[in-house]
Amino acid sequence: MALRASYTRPELERELHEMLNLYALETNALNRSVRLPVLLTPLRDQLASGLHRVMNTAATQLASEVVRFVYRRGRDEPRAN
Repeated sequence: MALRASYTRPELERELHEMLNLYALETNALNRSVRLPVLLTPLRDQLASGLHRVMNTAATQLASEVVRFVYRRGRDEPRAN
């Protein structure tokens, strides 16, 4: 598999996590484009912060699961009939 040939396991996990983390940061930055009355701004910021935490946690788990799938034993071995 191309991913296994191109990345070590830690490198792939780090790169995947970084990409997903950047997506979470971009989503958080879009928070500022939502116009709300001034009184609701703290609520918007609190919700955005919570969403960022959840997305970052999911990024860590997803990167780990993808790497586990890519590097599982016997992945490229031919199957017996």
